[in-house]
Amino acid sequence: MDGLAERTSSMDMTLSSSQSMVLDLPPSCIEFCPAHPSYFLVGTYNLQKEEVEGGEPEEQENEEKSDVEKEEGQRSQSRTGSIIVFQLQNGKARRIQTIPQPSAVFDLHFAPQSDRGDICAAVSSTGTISLFRLCPETETEVLQPLGLSGLEIHNSEETALLTYFAWHPTVPGLMAVTTASGKVIFVQLDEAYQEATALGSPAIEHTMEAWCVAFSDLWDESAESKKPSPLSTVFSGGDDSALILRPYWLAENDSSDSINNSNEEPGEDSNDDSDGDSNDSPVRFHRYDAKTVKGHEAGVTAILPLPLTMPDGSQFVLTGSYDDTLRAWVITPPHKNYGMLKSRKLAEENLGGGVWRLKVIEELSSLSGPGPWTVVVLASCMHAGSRIIRIRIGADPLRDLEIEVLARFEEHKSMNYGSDYSRIEGALVGKEGKKEVVCVSTSFYDRLLCVWEFEAPV
Repeated sequence: MDGLAERTSSMDMTLSSSQSMVLDLPPSCIEFCPAHPSYFLVGTYNLQKEEVEGGEPEEQENEEKSDVEKEEGQRSQSRTGSIIVFQLQNGKARRIQTIPQPSAVFDLHFAPQSDRGDICAAVSSTGTISLFRLCPETETEVLQPLGLSGLEIHNSEETALLTYFAWHPTVPGLMAVTTASGKVIFVQLDEAYQEATALGSPAIEHTMEAWCVAFSDLWDESAESKKPSPLSTVFSGGDDSALILRPYWLAENDSSDSINNSNEEPGEDSNDDSDGDSNDSPVRFHRYDAKTVKGHEAGVTAILPLPLTMPDGSQFVLTGSYDDTLRAWVITPPHKNYGMLKSRKLAEENLGGGVWRLKVIEELSSLSGPGPWTVVVLASCMHAGSRIIRIRIGADPLRDLEIEVLARFEEHKSMNYGSDYSRIEGALVGKEGKKEVVCVSTSFYDRLLCVWEFEAPV
């Protein structure tokens, strides 16, 4: 297969839950709070039953399409949801609080900045953004709304439902949001979380629904030590089977000296702003248009850039797709290669179900130094349940990279749209000194939430 590494593991183990419960509404997303890591949130999505047409839930599951996709363009249908607060103690999840939402919750994430790790945003089926702060010191209302409920995005003609978003890793309040109409827009929240404003025209446009977006690592490791890279990349995936990327830079690095003295392409003009963004925008788009990475055979539903960079500026990126496949890529963005996009698929693995979400288990991964590296990933695989994946990257990644399924959790009987792991529960030390991770996963139609443990091999 032209040097493509491909491996299907037969040594993986099947795990069992230590706790399971049925929720009131179907869960669509889940995330632990980095500031208070014993707490996690679950977003739910409910389409009014009288408006659901055709087949039983079991038939809908087997179509291997998300509930979002089936209903795109039908915003008149009634959707509601909620955000549920749980606390994980001694391996057991306890429900603390439920906040009803007027719209379905499609995605939620806590802010990545250390001083804002208790702030969470949620995007909805009506195109709004809601902000919350997690305050465990309050006994009853642990999750408190910030600002107005359901912020509409100003300066945007986009009215479609919001399918996913990613916080920018360094700029507070900046996010990239995907829509059911295929757009990827940059949105800036004000300091008081009272307004959400779109920054210029869409950064990327898919021909079908956009499902995921991710920012690349902001560091240049081509030198001996890490240093800030003025130019970076935003990736998005959609139902058009396209992985699209676009270079951008931040206004704080907006000078010809910072661009031209970096390892980026010589002679770039930092004032060439093809989208005409306002001068006060924190984002500037590079003169190169969005580029498409070819090689996916179905909709791209998950993107996970890894904090690894090769000497030529290539980035490691993992992608998940509706075709049940996890793929590992090295991608050289155009601003690192004189305007030309270069990509190569290094390995792929069939996980048995559509790969909807990917999350690095950092405590089990080794991503520093000159290599080799090990990446352990928690994957949410729709009708197939959850997977623990180990990716070994050798000193020569182009020739030495393998994907191995370590474990699978398959008690879910419908779509596993969300999984996460506790960063403190069990302190990652299990029996006989082995590392142990406590995971929580959810499934949609059966409304199931499960707690389970994985003991990493030595």
